[in-house]
Amino acid sequence: MVLKAAIKAQGSNSEKKPEAQLSSIKSINMWGNDIDDLSILREMKSLEIVSLSLNKVASLRDFAHCPHIKEIYLRKNNICELQEISHL
Repeated sequence: MVLKAAIKAQGSNSEKKPEAQLSSIKSINMWGNDIDDLSILREMKSLEIVSLSLNKVASLRDFAHCPHIKEIYLRKNNICELQEISHL
């Protein structure tokens, strides 16, 4: 859960509830962190730009919960099936 912990830690100084913080984030840059679990994206409804290159991502299914995605950077991950793009 590296991604979830890092995102929540970045917003820990705010007075807003963590759930509200996650739903308002528009951009994340977490390249090179050995991330393999993207389930936190389900809570990030406003997300537009995602940089997750150099990680261990194998599936894009959690991006289906991010209707505002405009840019995704995923080079050098573990996505083996072309069908994964159907989640975008």
